[in-house]
Amino acid sequence: VALSDAHVRGGSEEEAVALLKRAYAIDKAACGAASVEVARHLVKLGGAYHAQGKMEAAALTLEEARGILTAALGAAHPEVADVHARIKRLAVIDVQLKDDGSQRTPRSQAPDRFAARMEASMKQKAQRDA
Repeated sequence: VALSDAHVRGGSEEEAVALLKRAYAIDKAACGAASVEVARHLVKLGGAYHAQGKMEAAALTLEEARGILTAALGAAHPEVADVHARIKRLAVIDVQLKDDGSQRTPRSQAPDRFAARMEASMKQKAQRDA
């Protein structure tokens, strides 16, 4: 996992994603899908997806990690709050253009709307899985 961090810092996100997926699969088989270690791999994988610009994959991966961490550690745990904050920071910036084509300031509600969509998506997934 430390090697994946080095790949992300060095701009080799594809390598980082491959290593993190492998670590995730190993820990999932060894510890179970609901383990904190699996969730931590998902957090790192979400960060690697973010570095690649794959915002939806990052958000869904982080949302899965948050669900595992919430079940394992409780909603008030600092790791859960950290993952929630990461999800909110991922929001796709909703940019408006002026008539001349230049950018206006991004709408401040975009991060909240994006986080709400991700939360709704994960709730629907949880209901289907139940």
